[in-house]
Amino acid sequence: MARRPDIAGTALGQPAVALIDPNWRRRQPLAEPFLAAILASMDCRKDLDNLVKPLLDWAQSRELIRNDRDCVQLLVVKEATVLAGNVRLKLGAPMAFNLA
Repeated sequence: MARRPDIAGTALGQPAVALIDPNWRRRQPLAEPFLAAILASMDCRKDLDNLVKPLLDWAQSRELIRNDRDCVQLLVVKEATVLAGNVRLKLGAPMAFNLA
């Protein structure tokens, strides 16, 4: 039986984003490898790196991803469009770009 996604609190006590997909019962875990983008509000006083593990663990527990070790790209930023005290998690296919 599929677990219902909910609003998860991060280890920092901040509210996390709820699933946006209304078809979550029919959703399969994201195929690996994947990109994770974490957007925190500008008022976030915690270290951004402390947001990563709790949010990826939450996504895995809700069967959005198979395993957090399959994350091959990670973006963590403070963003003005995120409401105060909130964190947004976006998951998707890796982006191709040249680091050279």
